Amino acid sequence: MRCSSGHAFDIARQGYVSLLRGGRNPIHGDDAAMIAAREELFARGPYRLVEQAIAGIAARVARSRPDPVIVDLGAGIGNYLAAALEKAPASHGIGIDVSKPAARRLARAHPRAGAIIADVWSGLPLASECADVAMTVFAPRNAVETARILRPGGTWLIATPAARHLAELARIDGVLGIDERKGERLAATLGDRFVEQEIHEVRATVDVTPEEASLVLAMGPTARHLDPQQRARAVESAFEAAAATTHLPLTLSVDIAEYRLAAPPAR
Repeated sequence: MRCSSGHAFDIARQGYVSLLRGGRNPIHGDDAAMIAAREELFARGPYRLVEQAIAGIAARVARSRPDPVIVDLGAGIGNYLAAALEKAPASHGIGIDVSKPAARRLARAHPRAGAIIADVWSGLPLASECADVAMTVFAPRNAVETARILRPGGTWLIATPAARHLAELARIDGVLGIDERKGERLAATLGDRFVEQEIHEVRATVDVTPEEASLVLAMGPTARHLDPQQRARAVESAFEAAAATTHLPLTLSVDIAEYRLAAPPAR
């Protein structure tokens, strides 16, 4: 693959291309165990409601635009991007993640999606005004770069956990909770580059097995703080607190913020 400046980049045999810039402190993202846990959990279905809600909004916007391109920033295994592409058959997608294990799965997520390893904080390796929809699902947000890659009138979907998301697990010692000031931080990040259109709320309770509850902890940031034995004890404590045996009622509470790229100021 070559860029407009003539630089060549190899496409890995797994199908992704690495455009990660070098540095003293390289960022590796989620490791192979976290990615494997995420892939297994999503295959089991507890997060399907969230996945379909995000995909539906992205596809609705994409279908209203000619030759739409959807970019998933922090795409992980590519499940959200793939679901959106399925709902918008004329669209093409690009998934970006800093994790090599994630990129390997992302590359095979959908035939109309490309996979790139890159760090959203180092500048997105995408042309300006190349995308109609950007998605950031439980991932870092770079408002300046996202505004740059969106076409005029483009949409940015930002999915964040709401107050009671995974509450039954979050109350256990060692499990990371929700930042109560996330709304303030998000608003400060966006500045005047984007205009809020709507906040879509996903609220549901799903029954998960002990294995699925363990996967929830293993796929997210808690995995960096609790080892497998500690996660097993946390799951056991959650089941005991809920007086549950085979299935734990688990709260899904996610906000999907829909933003429109602000028009440039009049000259």
